[in-house]
Amino acid sequence: MLPSAGCCAHWSVPCTSFSLHLPISVATQTQKTLVCLVSKYSPSAINITWLKGSEVVQHNRPLPAKDATGKFMVQSRLQLRATDWKAETTYTCQVDHITGTVIHRISKEGDCLAPKHLFKVVLDFH
Repeated sequence: MLPSAGCCAHWSVPCTSFSLHLPISVATQTQKTLVCLVSKYSPSAINITWLKGSEVVQHNRPLPAKDATGKFMVQSRLQLRATDWKAETTYTCQVDHITGTVIHRISKEGDCLAPKHLFKVVLDFH
């Protein structure tokens, strides 16, 4: 389930949806979570990579789920210590699919940093 508060940005192309969510607090207030959601795509094979600056960071790797229309959705979460959520640090969610690559960046200072060209490769998920 997506967090209801803190949605930073949402982008769509025909038949595709991609969103990146600002960190949400957990009960301990010592961790934050970044959420990357990709939906309405096919085939199911997809790779999501998180970066802190230019370094790949460990994150959960959930399996895609099929929706009622036969398309797929997947949600990846990156857990951060609250102290890692700094203005000078940029986090990137990179989504690689057979149809193309999407890259989105987020930071505390600028909240959402949309790249000059939102889609590195225009996605065609038809």
